[in-house]
Amino acid sequence: MKFKIIHLLLLLTTTSFYGQFGPQQIISTNADLAIRAIPIDMDADGFMDILSASYLDGKVAWYRNTDGEGNFSEEIIITTALPSIERLLLADLDGDGDQDLVYTTNLGQRIAWMEHLDGLGSFGTENLISSGLYPYDIAIGDIDNDGDLDLVAELFGAVPANFLVWFENTDGEGAFLYHDINEFPQISGEMKLTDIDNDSDLDIITSFIYSGGGESLIWYENISEGNFNEPIELYAFDFLVSEYTLIKLIHPADVNNDGKIDLIFETHLEGLPARLSWAENLGGAGNFEAPILIANVGMWLNSIQSYDLDLDGDLDILATIYLPGTYVWFENLDGLGNFGPQQTIYDADANAAFIDSDEWPDIVSSSPFDDTIAWYKNLGELGLEELDHPSITIYPNPTDGIITISSEEIISDIRVYNLLGQQFSAILNGNQLNLESLPAGVYYLAIQMESGNKQVQKIVLH
Repeated sequence: MKFKIIHLLLLLTTTSFYGQFGPQQIISTNADLAIRAIPIDMDADGFMDILSASYLDGKVAWYRNTDGEGNFSEEIIITTALPSIERLLLADLDGDGDQDLVYTTNLGQRIAWMEHLDGLGSFGTENLISSGLYPYDIAIGDIDNDGDLDLVAELFGAVPANFLVWFENTDGEGAFLYHDINEFPQISGEMKLTDIDNDSDLDIITSFIYSGGGESLIWYENISEGNFNEPIELYAFDFLVSEYTLIKLIHPADVNNDGKIDLIFETHLEGLPARLSWAENLGGAGNFEAPILIANVGMWLNSIQSYDLDLDGDLDILATIYLPGTYVWFENLDGLGNFGPQQTIYDADANAAFIDSDEWPDIVSSSPFDDTIAWYKNLGELGLEELDHPSITIYPNPTDGIITISSEEIISDIRVYNLLGQQFSAILNGNQLNLESLPAGVYYLAIQMESGNKQVQKIVLH
């Protein structure tokens, strides 16, 4: 459990971002072996609060961003009854519009959830989903396409009885029903939900030794409504050739902008440098190109994520290196999966969010080494290069969904991002943009002109 954890929320601005950060600003030193610090607007006031989980004291707590400037309250304890908590996710399991807590614990080997009662940070008692088998990993998504969120789990039992299962949300309010998917001898890496074959349902990607030798990337096709096919081997590593046979992390993303989900992953063996690679999805039917090396990253990774960090229309890669807890990124140079060299963002344990009001992405950290939850201000003015932008006017702002954009130049492209850096499709019809399909919240419009100029505008959607 000696690791450092990093999350980065993408902040979009009208300047070029290089990542200069100020000194540590401590939020709490009372999280005994802190393992998670998750940015979330817990009380729906438009400010990013922080949710934390700590392993040894079994505590889940949150800290209110009192003024939107990074001044935090004392911890608000949700529970201290989760010793050995290992996974903590946020998901709206009961369909009431706020984020509930979903978690796993080693002690008692439980998967459970707590209801967010009022959307203001008050939570109910534990609702048990599973117990008795060790929950190695969990993922959340609408498996049966019925409009609510289900849960998939990798459960470890007595060797060789390890199970891949899913729990159906039977009523849309968090009552779950167990379904078997497969039994296998062992797994070693993450499990992710994604639509590999572009048929509008969620498939499962994981890894294990499928046919002898090295590990394999494995695909479970969701045939219909949670009925899964037998495992399909997407790529098998040859132990004698590659020596990188342990697939620890898997991240699905469209790396080359062709509309198909590719796979980014880390492979390593103890004592050897870890490799970050990606494999191209050739046709959406389980055919993948051989892995393409992105970088040797030394010690193994703790996380892989993807965001369009430089707002050029393709996905870059963010990763956390285990030691010394370094957060790095790799630029997707051409939108085709040719990546630049490793660039260090921050040499510390970190997560990130919009903590203050200056529209730069600050860093939030959870450190098990000193039990500290903290944040680091992004000193954007010390690491930016001003761009000469034409005048753009957007109105009304705040908006109920339809906005008008007035520009001195011809607009060639608009992308819409939320506070987590997730991109949404948007079509400009004349000078109007329709955002009515998006949930209420804060968004950023990355506006590209035919001249090459770019501007980013913040909007509030009611």
